[in-house]
Amino acid sequence: MGDRRGSIRILLATDEASYADAIYGVADELGLDVTAMSTESDIGASARRIGANVVVFDAGDDFAPTVRAAVAFAEVHPGVLVCVTATGVDDHLNDGWAGPVVVVHRWRSPERLLDRLSSAYLAMPVASELRSSVGP
Repeated sequence: MGDRRGSIRILLATDEASYADAIYGVADELGLDVTAMSTESDIGASARRIGANVVVFDAGDDFAPTVRAAVAFAEVHPGVLVCVTATGVDDHLNDGWAGPVVVVHRWRSPERLLDRLSSAYLAMPVASELRSSVGP
């Protein structure tokens, strides 16, 4: 199967530059590719453009509406690992999952976030047969 860790491309949707900078610093040390953008951006189009296979929605204090948007995104993009970071969440409940979305407390270390994302991404099933959007 090969090492999939090097193929992780993370899109971080956040409006806090200092949070993005903290994630960038650790990602650089780990050799992970992270792109940050505003939560007001078209996340779907941006994820396709950069080839993101992990998308992180930074909810800050707005967990409920952000997790709804993240779940909707995950349903439309089943091959993408989707995560929500938020304050005031217990990311130990349900092993850190809210439906199809990984949940991580925002103020845990960036290393912990990236480790959780890497582990969850590596555990995702890999398509084993070629598929086509057109008929046989």
